[in-house]
Amino acid sequence: MSTLQKYHGWMISIIDEPIGFSFYCCFPLKRIALDGCQIYSTQERALAIAKDRIDLALACLALMNFLNEAKQRLYYLSSQEHEVLSYYLIDLAQFQKQDTVWGMGS
Repeated sequence: MSTLQKYHGWMISIIDEPIGFSFYCCFPLKRIALDGCQIYSTQERALAIAKDRIDLALACLALMNFLNEAKQRLYYLSSQEHEVLSYYLIDLAQFQKQDTVWGMGS
């Protein structure tokens, strides 16, 4: 059995597992999905981590859009600066996923 909840246009599914709860998030319009790859002791904790993951994804997407617009409009952002900032955002998102996967956030 799972519980569904909407958050900033995303659908969060909290899934009952034999020893706790996990989550799966999807953004239907863009076909983007996130999962926790982790078991949490309570539904509340799984939901809180899911919301944190969504917030991070939204922040990264917004910053990537800004960087792409800044590059197109030549807002004093060199190609190298654009590349470095883009890679930083990707690394940040990957670090957050590892943090959740390996249980530091549980």
